[in-house]
Amino acid sequence: MLGLMETVAKWMAKANGVRWYGHMLRRDDGHVLRKALELEVKGKRKRGRRGRRKWRRRARVLAWRNRMQ
Repeated sequence: MLGLMETVAKWMAKANGVRWYGHMLRRDDGHVLRKALELEVKGKRKRGRRGRRKWRRRARVLAWRNRMQ
């Protein structure tokens, strides 16, 4: 029975997504959400994991120093 429920849930999610997409297509051409839907990103994405931010690095250093005291 669990397999059937998962299948129905997937179908419902797909149907809701299609309904949302149709709703977005009926909006005005100048609407923000419509523009975002039609946005095309230029270039390529970098490979690998994104680098750590400075504040994360700083937090690790401070946590390490607090353990040493």
